[in-house]
Amino acid sequence: MGNCARCGAVLAEGAAFCSECGERVEAKESLPFCAQCGAELPEGASFCSSCGAPRGGSATSRSPYAVHPTLETNVSDCLVWSIISTLIFFPWGVGALIFSLLSRNASANGDFAGAASYAEGARVWNIVLWVVVLGGVIIVGAIFILMAIFGLFIAA
Repeated sequence: MGNCARCGAVLAEGAAFCSECGERVEAKESLPFCAQCGAELPEGASFCSSCGAPRGGSATSRSPYAVHPTLETNVSDCLVWSIISTLIFFPWGVGALIFSLLSRNASANGDFAGAASYAEGARVWNIVLWVVVLGGVIIVGAIFILMAIFGLFIAA
């Protein structure tokens, strides 16, 4: 319960508008949280004790359990790429497929940091697999070309 900032009338508890002048009442935040790190800010604090961010303009009333604003929530799990790798390079592509599925599962459960970590594992697995296999094909092809140029094939 407080007074209207415009006309000074006594406000009813939980009122969104003043009953005298119709002015919108600013909702007072019950628990201010730091917008930078999500830590609870004690009454009267000018700076966050966890990260040092200034309170002025940075305090919001969001739940400390809310998703961190800088955390990526749209994680690419490389599932299609992993399925293609598994189909072409079975059984070596199965590792990438497992990482992709773990990433998708972690993302569905709200663990976006874990999802990003698993997605990175799937990306690395796929890249290494394709580089090794395609590099091997290029090397073997180059050997056959050199053998053909220098006539090193054994004629049967």
